[in-house]
Amino acid sequence: MSSSDIFKIIFGKSMLKHGILVLLALLATGAAIAQPPEAENKPAHTQSTPESVIPPVKTYRKTLTLTRFQVVNSIQVEDIPDIWDGYPLELLRRLESSGNVVARHSTASPFPDLRNLYPDAPASRELIRRIAEQNGTQLVLSGLILDAAVSNESLRPYAGWQGGETGRRFELGLPWNSVVAGVRPVATERRFEVLIFLHDGQTGALLKSHRNSAETSGLVAVGRNKPFASAAFFNTSFGQAVDNILDTQVGLIDADLAGVPFMANIVRIDGRKVFIDAGSMSALQTGDKLRVYHRNPATTLESPASLALGIPELPVAMLTLNQVHPLFAEGELSTDATSFRVQAGDVVRFEGASDKQ
Repeated sequence: MSSSDIFKIIFGKSMLKHGILVLLALLATGAAIAQPPEAENKPAHTQSTPESVIPPVKTYRKTLTLTRFQVVNSIQVEDIPDIWDGYPLELLRRLESSGNVVARHSTASPFPDLRNLYPDAPASRELIRRIAEQNGTQLVLSGLILDAAVSNESLRPYAGWQGGETGRRFELGLPWNSVVAGVRPVATERRFEVLIFLHDGQTGALLKSHRNSAETSGLVAVGRNKPFASAAFFNTSFGQAVDNILDTQVGLIDADLAGVPFMANIVRIDGRKVFIDAGSMSALQTGDKLRVYHRNPATTLESPASLALGIPELPVAMLTLNQVHPLFAEGELSTDATSFRVQAGDVVRFEGASDKQ
């Protein structure tokens, strides 16, 4: 008698059928559990539609003049050649490398008198406006070297031929007239502090200021044989501290410029054709649209103290560029220039998505 016959006798045919069904169900469940999940851990794949893609915001390179920096105490920088122009020139080079500005340098300074170093004084504002006009820039960056003093020294021995040492020293009396020996103070720690100012070129107003400082030790005496911003200068401990401050200030200025609308000047008008003093170097392209503002210098606003505040502006038209050159561009007005008295000296701006219309 087979095992199936015994199973039938004990449990009956109906029980056998039910047991087989249960067994098959258990086997199927076990196979499903053993199977790895097919799509449970797969990342969802979504396809962007044109409506979900946000176009990048158009950015233009603003024009910026960097002036000569004034040094509060020139004795502190006797060992640093030409820091007055060297510092802003190196700042200019790094700013242009960042791709956000078209930079120019001026040997003028808005602080001709070191007894008056207030950057937002009426006299300074007037000088800023003049510097911006002479260089054709929207913004002006000025600065002050506040501190470059040696903060600590140590005595070091020296020996050599007579006349080879200069500066402060204590020499020993030797029986040989041509040989000298002694000790001299050597700078071991030094401070560096710089104050920079970002000005609006049209009004001369102070927009932003930043004060950055550092203190370093080691090889802090530079020497007249190491031009400012040269490889030899940056190899000194002091040069490395200056290098870090320059990078910090470039980042701060770039962040400040991001909040300033792009502006250019209208330099010529021929009917509805308009020429502006910015081109491909400012990242302008054919088809770009800029808003035109009419300015009337005769309506200059003044404060109760008779200080010039600026010139009111009236938005009058849109300008669509059809030709772009490196330093200038030309375009067509959305209305006739005579309708709103658009003239040379008026300005164009790009102020964001609203100007794309």
